Amino acid sequence: MDSKNKWSFGVFVALRSHTWRTGDGLWLVKHNYGEKKWSLPGGGLELGENIIEGVCREGQEETGFHIGVLNPPVAILSLKKSLGALMLFNGHIFRSLGQPNPEEISDAVFFGFQEMAELSACQEIYPAQFGLVELFRLTKKENWPVYDWPEIKT
Repeated sequence: MDSKNKWSFGVFVALRSHTWRTGDGLWLVKHNYGEKKWSLPGGGLELGENIIEGVCREGQEETGFHIGVLNPPVAILSLKKSLGALMLFNGHIFRSLGQPNPEEISDAVFFGFQEMAELSACQEIYPAQFGLVELFRLTKKENWPVYDWPEIKT
């Protein structure tokens, strides 16, 4: 089966800062592969892995934080450019466990929402990831989960 017809499932987590002093925003990571743009922490599930365990594992590997997620998910969406789906979760940080996995992540940084809009304008964040950030920022918790991509003006 070629990659265009391969079904994929991704999990991502919107992590706020563990301190109120940092302001309103989320943690983003930059991978050591691909286009090396900013994205929310996340990735694919391992074979037979529980979804919540998978998003927590991915979040920990990519940020170095021990995290938890809150239910329900923020969004359950179909992918736009390939077959598959993703889930976005609202996460919280319990504590730091060290550094992100250096084989996979070159940087993990907390950005304010305005800074993320500037990253989008400079094309330094993946467009679909910025869409997830905006979905998280603009959607009221009582409306979760969301099943449609929002219209984002960039």
